[in-house]
Amino acid sequence: MSTDVPHQLTFQQRKAAAQFHALDTNGNGYLERDGYDAIVDRVLAEFSVDPGSPSARNLRQQYLTLFDRLLERMDRDGDGRISEAEFLASVGASVTKSHGKAMRPVAHAVFTNADRDHDDHLSAEEFRRLLAVMDAPMDEEAIEQVLVDGRLNREGFAQLIEGYYGSPDASAPGSRLFGPVRS
Repeated sequence: MSTDVPHQLTFQQRKAAAQFHALDTNGNGYLERDGYDAIVDRVLAEFSVDPGSPSARNLRQQYLTLFDRLLERMDRDGDGRISEAEFLASVGASVTKSHGKAMRPVAHAVFTNADRDHDDHLSAEEFRRLLAVMDAPMDEEAIEQVLVDGRLNREGFAQLIEGYYGSPDASAPGSRLFGPVRS
């Protein structure tokens, strides 16, 4: 599937298209429950988290709950998966704002598993590793904008994730989470 994004899409839809391709873990053009499981597995493996630990179980639960909510809202043909067209058609001001807020529990669960020294901050290294495992090619300039003293706290991470989904501001650091948004 092509990753080219048509120019007539809104800024929010172009951000959503970039996110869609990161979430389409097997490249088949659909978001599926297995893909969300695969993302969780990658995070747990990257940060050497025991899959049976409470934090790992919470991460999986948060991701699968999110997938179920998206499926309910976006799966227009009832096939149990979300096509890129369905995903982009569902992106609007109210959906992106509510999706941004719905991402907070997921963001907190991801943060907990990536914060290996449990200091309630992601070091620059932890943050870069997390971006890599999430297939989020945030550029160095944007990374430096969000790090404070070389780290990112839990709330800052949650705001970054929420901003990606909810902010119409192209210059906001969260807007570049999945790489530069094509115009």
